Amino acid sequence: MSFNLDNYVDVPTRLRMALDKYPDLRVQESQPTFREVNDKLYIEIRCTVWRDKDDQLPCIAYCWEPFPGRTPYTKDSEQMNASTSALGRALGMMGFGIDHKMASKQEVMARQEQPRVEIARYDDGEPIPDPFTGEPQTNVVPMKAGPGKASEKQIGMIRVLAKTRGFTPGSQTMREIGTVLNREVVKLDELSKQEASAVITAWK
Repeated sequence: MSFNLDNYVDVPTRLRMALDKYPDLRVQESQPTFREVNDKLYIEIRCTVWRDKDDQLPCIAYCWEPFPGRTPYTKDSEQMNASTSALGRALGMMGFGIDHKMASKQEVMARQEQPRVEIARYDDGEPIPDPFTGEPQTNVVPMKAGPGKASEKQIGMIRVLAKTRGFTPGSQTMREIGTVLNREVVKLDELSKQEASAVITAWK
């Protein structure tokens, strides 16, 4: 699938347009919050834009970004993407950069989900060779968790709680999870639903 992005106006351009018209323009971003809807987790940002210090009707816009991000453009940058999108929407509602489309180029790119491809392996970890080329076969990994596996929402909540506790991503987080579960953990996606629930309960 391809998109024609020629008519999209990015957020920095919209902001420059707004500042040209309102030199005293002020922008305030809310503290991020998390929302759960239909078993999906989102990070929410509210952006308020005042035209000047006496503006009695500032423009307020919200953005919800799936957490964790589902594409290379949003993964590990969920808050920044939500912030930029909220500002872009507020400026768009004020009339800046919406001659053709409301969304920014970054927002459109972020919604182009990329399937995850992994090498197919036997149970013992050895790559499965292609019968014609001899090269390792590859599988497209589905985005949703399989039966019994921790859900995307659970994984996202564990990441949030780890950040809240000051654990660094990667090895420290895995060690702390291993402490809760009393076993070695290498990757979050190897957790079962029950294990993920145990970690979330322990860290809340």
